[in-house]
Amino acid sequence: MKGKPILTAVGALAAATGAAAAINNALSRKAPQLWPAIPAPQGDYDWDGGRVHYYCAGEGDPVVLLHSHNAAASAYEMKQAFRELSADHLVFTVDLPGYGLSERVDRPYYAQTYVRFLHDFVLDVVQRPAVLIASSVSGAHALLAAAEDPRAFSHIVVASPTGLHAGNVAPPGAVRALSKAAGLPVWGQALYNGIVSKASIRRTLEHQVYYNPWAVTHEMVEYAWATSHQPNAVCAPYGFLNGDVWADARAAYAGIRLPLLAIWGDHDRMNPFEASEPDLCANPDARVVVIPECGAAPYDEKPAEFAAIVRDFLGM
Repeated sequence: MKGKPILTAVGALAAATGAAAAINNALSRKAPQLWPAIPAPQGDYDWDGGRVHYYCAGEGDPVVLLHSHNAAASAYEMKQAFRELSADHLVFTVDLPGYGLSERVDRPYYAQTYVRFLHDFVLDVVQRPAVLIASSVSGAHALLAAAEDPRAFSHIVVASPTGLHAGNVAPPGAVRALSKAAGLPVWGQALYNGIVSKASIRRTLEHQVYYNPWAVTHEMVEYAWATSHQPNAVCAPYGFLNGDVWADARAAYAGIRLPLLAIWGDHDRMNPFEASEPDLCANPDARVVVIPECGAAPYDEKPAEFAAIVRDFLGM
């Protein structure tokens, strides 16, 4: 008789796992084929870490825009900045490896994966020193890439970069705990599907990423949902959740001698300016600008103001 409750529990768990697997399969079938994030000429870079999709438009000195890392990341995030800056620059933006229309190889993703990609993309595709504009964790990668090979870049712009103080060189403990659950078969995918439901995406964007809720559009939510439900969509975000793509960029930031600009929104809830402000003094040559009434994505929430600040920094 003692074994009966155990058998009942095992049976219930098996039934629940089967139901979760069925829901996962239904959601994967429901996701539409992903469409281009930006209405611009496109290309594919056959990188040795997987094919990378990119957009390119404009004329002039080259600019490379890099989106952040999260469960629903893609080049869509840079759509507004791309439009603004391509008016007077040759602008490239990419779906980083493992995201968007780029190949989503089922393998581990690390900070050095993306640092190496930056070097290779500028060398092979841009083919001359570029202005590098990167957000959040990609900002840390940009700083590391510039420190390793400053000849590849002309200017560095980082928006709310992580990795500048001890508190954000790795994801918060709660996020790392999620990564352990996300690594479980079936249930990990179910947890991920919950994180990237349309309701969860909208709630995150409105209450954590953007200061002005009106900046979160229906199209934005739909694209984030679609890109996060493609085959192998969880692979690259898993590296974000477990901390593998995070990086300590303090030494790189302090040592960079390229023209360097750091931009924050004054209402950044995810990576508040006040937390990094004391560490920004480590590079006395860096320029720091805070955009008022703006959250964690100033390039998208206030693209015209962001572009004007960048142009002023570039001496235009």
